[in-house]
Amino acid sequence: MISQIISTFFVVGLSSLVEGRPQPEQLLPPHTNYLSCGKLYYRTLHLDESRNALYVGAMDRLVKVNLANVSDTSCEYDSMLLEPSNAANCVSKGKSEKYDCRNHIRVIQPIGDGERLYVCGTNAHNPKDQVVYANLTSLGRHEYVPGVGNGIAKCPFD
Repeated sequence: MISQIISTFFVVGLSSLVEGRPQPEQLLPPHTNYLSCGKLYYRTLHLDESRNALYVGAMDRLVKVNLANVSDTSCEYDSMLLEPSNAANCVSKGKSEKYDCRNHIRVIQPIGDGERLYVCGTNAHNPKDQVVYANLTSLGRHEYVPGVGNGIAKCPFD
């Protein structure tokens, strides 16, 4: 499916070079879908073809985009809020409260068969990591993962 999407982008892209901008009727239905969850400032992506999902690491949030129909993705239900726990300390060092002192997700890595994801974010310049389920729910308290909690040296500060 991914190769089909890429080839369709390629064909539509070539036609736009030859004929100018593609007309709306030239666009196939999957490419007319959209997702808008506000300012995400995303930088990190993880494609999980087995779950037909694209995980987007954004500011204070991890979003699971449904690749079958992007418009079906709900910003409320298909995302996990990961707010910073150290914002006051970050602001006291002269950083911007609205951007620098947020939790920008920088690492998304599947664990094992992909049922769980390792996620690491800047956490207001004090990196923090955690493991979550692929459906974006937290692990139970009884599910301890050794070495997870302090993200220093595992993902960047900014």
